Amino acid sequence: SATVAITDNDKVVYSEGFGMADREKNIPVDSGTIFNIGSVSKVFTAVSIMILVDDGKVDLDKPVTDYLPDFKMADKRYKDITVRMLLNHSSGLPGSSFQNTFAFEYNPDVYKDLLDTLSRSTLKCRPGEFAPYTNDGFTLAEMIVVKISGKSFGDFLQDRIFKPLGMSNSGLSLGRLQGKTNIAKFYRFDGKSEPLEVLSVLGCGGISSTPEDLCKFANSFNTGGKSLLSEKSLAEMLKIQPSEYKSEQPENIASWGLGWDFSELTPFPEKDLV
Repeated sequence: SATVAITDNDKVVYSEGFGMADREKNIPVDSGTIFNIGSVSKVFTAVSIMILVDDGKVDLDKPVTDYLPDFKMADKRYKDITVRMLLNHSSGLPGSSFQNTFAFEYNPDVYKDLLDTLSRSTLKCRPGEFAPYTNDGFTLAEMIVVKISGKSFGDFLQDRIFKPLGMSNSGLSLGRLQGKTNIAKFYRFDGKSEPLEVLSVLGCGGISSTPEDLCKFANSFNTGGKSLLSEKSLAEMLKIQPSEYKSEQPENIASWGLGWDFSELTPFPEKDLV
């Protein structure tokens, strides 16, 4: 099953669901059906960090260890990893430590498990040099939000992003949503349904939402939209954030922003289409 929505100038101009949300109960997918959104979650993590930047509580270019003193690695260069590097994949972290994170119950030790794994790990490259895709960087960013705000990541998202934007169908991963019935179930190839999935790592891929809610979020980056960020932080979110290697390349195609991919195709900026 699937669902899609298109927004234009803060107005949803198309929204439709396809397939069945619940085959046993004959419930079709509609515009309010909730799905896990995977790595789109990373943009929410980046915005959460930028909200704390606006609050004067986080500096993008300070070391991660300033905020997470328990973060250590076997590679001494880890001390040079900044908060910005977590969000643009240039930290050099080895990748994705997903042990006990994709299941049907929440792992309360998810942060401890990651720190334990990283304490035995080395970097792929010098921090800032290259940008190998890494999920662990966003879990560390999630941990910074939790540490600095004093709230769970889910509560921070509700208080600072979902509620202000009216995103009433967004939250934790599907298996942790309380009282929600408009959820898309997962079916195996033999037609049998699985229990609702629980992702213990929210910041890198564990948030759930609907396309219409995501349209509200997307519009917060547009001129005239209800922005969550200061003009300075919004501009930072919308510009390319390349690694040292990528900065030397002639075209900014397939690079990174803060939390998302960044591709610039020449015909679009020439016609003022961004």
